[in-house]
Amino acid sequence: MGSTQMCEEMESSDETPSTQMCEEIESIDQEMESSIKNYLFIMAMKVEWDKVVDACSNPEAHKVKITRSGDTALHIAVSDGKEEIVKKLID
Repeated sequence: MGSTQMCEEMESSDETPSTQMCEEIESIDQEMESSIKNYLFIMAMKVEWDKVVDACSNPEAHKVKITRSGDTALHIAVSDGKEEIVKKLID
Protein backbone atom coordinates (compact mmCIF):
# COMPACT_ATOMS: atom_id res chain seq x y z
CA MET A 1 0.00 0.00 0.00
CA GLY A 2 1.41 3.37 -0.98
CA SER A 3 1.73 6.27 1.42
CA THR A 4 -0.94 8.32 -0.34
CA GLN A 5 -3.41 5.45 -0.17
CA MET A 6 -2.61 4.83 3.50
CA CYS A 7 -3.17 8.49 4.39
CA GLU A 8 -6.42 8.58 2.40
CA GLU A 9 -7.70 5.49 4.22
CA MET A 10 -6.84 7.03 7.57
CA GLU A 11 -8.62 10.25 6.61
CA SER A 12 -11.78 8.32 5.69
CA SER A 13 -11.76 6.59 9.07
CA ASP A 14 -11.82 8.24 12.49
CA GLU A 15 -8.04 8.60 12.46
CA THR A 16 -6.48 11.80 11.21
CA PRO A 17 -2.92 11.45 9.95
CA SER A 18 -0.60 14.35 10.50
CA THR A 19 1.02 15.96 7.49
CA GLN A 20 4.39 15.10 8.97
CA MET A 21 3.43 11.43 9.34
CA CYS A 22 2.27 11.25 5.72
CA GLU A 23 5.49 12.93 4.56
CA GLU A 24 7.58 10.48 6.58
CA ILE A 25 5.67 7.51 5.19
CA GLU A 26 6.08 8.84 1.65
CA SER A 27 9.82 9.29 2.24
CA ILE A 28 10.10 5.68 3.42
CA ASP A 29 8.16 4.51 0.34
CA GLN A 30 10.54 6.43 -1.92
CA GLU A 31 13.60 4.99 -0.18
CA MET A 32 12.20 1.48 -0.47
CA GLU A 33 11.40 1.93 -4.17
CA SER A 34 14.90 3.30 -4.75
CA SER A 35 16.44 0.28 -3.01
CA ILE A 36 14.32 -2.15 -5.03
CA LYS A 37 15.16 -0.26 -8.23
CA ASN A 38 18.89 -0.37 -7.57
CA TYR A 39 18.83 -4.04 -6.60
CA LEU A 40 16.81 -5.10 -9.64
CA PHE A 41 19.00 -3.06 -11.99
CA ILE A 42 22.25 -4.48 -10.59
CA MET A 43 20.98 -8.07 -10.62
CA ALA A 44 19.67 -7.73 -14.20
CA MET A 45 22.98 -6.28 -15.39
CA LYS A 46 24.87 -9.10 -13.62
CA VAL A 47 22.52 -11.61 -15.33
CA GLU A 48 21.37 -12.82 -11.92
CA TRP A 49 17.85 -13.49 -13.18
CA ASP A 50 16.88 -15.87 -10.38
CA LYS A 51 17.50 -13.05 -7.89
CA VAL A 52 15.42 -10.69 -10.05
CA VAL A 53 12.57 -13.21 -10.08
CA ASP A 54 12.82 -13.65 -6.30
CA ALA A 55 12.76 -9.88 -5.75
CA CYS A 56 9.72 -9.59 -8.01
CA SER A 57 7.73 -11.72 -5.59
CA ASN A 58 7.14 -8.30 -4.01
CA PRO A 59 4.20 -6.90 -6.05
CA GLU A 60 5.66 -3.38 -5.91
CA ALA A 61 8.83 -4.59 -7.65
CA HIS A 62 6.90 -5.40 -10.84
CA LYS A 63 6.09 -1.72 -11.37
CA VAL A 64 9.50 -0.26 -10.58
CA LYS A 65 11.19 1.39 -13.54
CA ILE A 66 14.84 0.39 -13.30
CA THR A 67 16.30 2.25 -16.29
CA ARG A 68 16.34 5.89 -17.29
CA SER A 69 14.11 5.06 -20.25
CA GLY A 70 11.48 3.61 -17.89
CA ASP A 71 12.04 -0.12 -18.42
CA THR A 72 11.01 -2.62 -15.76
CA ALA A 73 12.80 -5.88 -15.04
CA LEU A 74 10.28 -7.57 -17.34
CA HIS A 75 11.21 -5.23 -20.21
CA ILE A 76 14.90 -6.03 -19.72
CA ALA A 77 14.23 -9.77 -19.65
CA VAL A 78 12.21 -9.52 -22.88
CA SER A 79 14.94 -7.43 -24.56
CA ASP A 80 17.54 -9.93 -23.41
CA GLY A 81 15.57 -12.86 -24.87
CA LYS A 82 15.12 -14.58 -21.50
CA GLU A 83 11.90 -16.45 -22.28
CA GLU A 84 11.90 -18.62 -19.15
CA ILE A 85 12.53 -15.59 -16.95
CA VAL A 86 9.73 -13.68 -18.68
CA LYS A 87 7.37 -16.57 -17.96
CA LYS A 88 8.40 -16.57 -14.30
CA LEU A 89 7.99 -12.81 -14.03
CA ILE A 90 4.47 -12.80 -15.46
CA ASP A 91 3.25 -15.79 -13.43
